[in-house]
Amino acid sequence: MEVLVALLAFAGAVLAGITTGVLVGRLRDEPAGWLIAWSIATGALALSLGAIAVGHLTGFGPVTFRAYQITGSLLARSGWRSASSSSSRRRAAPASPAGSSAPRSRSWAR
Repeated sequence: MEVLVALLAFAGAVLAGITTGVLVGRLRDEPAGWLIAWSIATGALALSLGAIAVGHLTGFGPVTFRAYQITGSLLARSGWRSASSSSSRRRAAPASPAGSSAPRSRSWAR
């Protein structure tokens, strides 16, 4: 089972590495904030999955566990930042019709 987990983690690391390369290449042509965030997230995912693959094959020592822990925290941090930045862009709910001060009816409240 350890070998299967390591193989799957390695395959995921390779795919995440390829994706990071594609995103960085696109970032050079079109610099955008969302491309930077995705590049960091996929790069951290590649490193994290690589640490998992090595850890399952050789045993999780202090170095492999710390590498997995640090890259996983990078993933969590970049996901938190992208979620918080997208929530600040949400639009407010539309106002009630002009001249109407009555609250809108909610079908779920009945």
